[in-house]
Amino acid sequence: VVLLRNDPVDGAPILPLRDTPRTIAVIGPNADRPMGQLGNYSYQVLDSTTKRFALAADPEAKMEDPHKIAPDGAQLLVESVPVVTFLEGIRRRAGNDSTVLYERGCPLAEQDRSGFAAAVQAASAADVAVLVVGDQAGINSAGTVGEGLDSAACALPGVQRELVEAVVATGTPTVVVLSHGRPYVLG
Repeated sequence: VVLLRNDPVDGAPILPLRDTPRTIAVIGPNADRPMGQLGNYSYQVLDSTTKRFALAADPEAKMEDPHKIAPDGAQLLVESVPVVTFLEGIRRRAGNDSTVLYERGCPLAEQDRSGFAAAVQAASAADVAVLVVGDQAGINSAGTVGEGLDSAACALPGVQRELVEAVVATGTPTVVVLSHGRPYVLG
């Protein structure tokens, strides 16, 4: 974990989040995706991808929706150790006296901005926003980072940077969490 900046809000650092009842907006394509929290060479990612490839090689298998094979459709297809998503962990920690709002905001790698308005609305209604962005480990087209997935760019996939900018523009104190497996330029 690398904390890049913990700017004070109203004279106090934003992290750690206070224990008092509040409204927390949890936003982002990796906020509630177990596969978005697993590293490039974790067995869960590799075995899930291998299982998907085996299904694709089966001559009797039906063609899957191509979007399910892309990074946004990555699924955990094997038994795994328990993976607590960021959203689930925040809900558990916040307790019953707090309200936790959730919006995906955008897909991981697609150019879809249709969830921006709901994400901005959730952030505007909250005391603090936790925005979880990053990538998806995989092999070839099944991820945005990993085996066979070199890149000439160092930008977040899809429209995630625009989502970050839209949420920050609300003025709500915002924590950006990166769940990723490659370096990104985040000026």
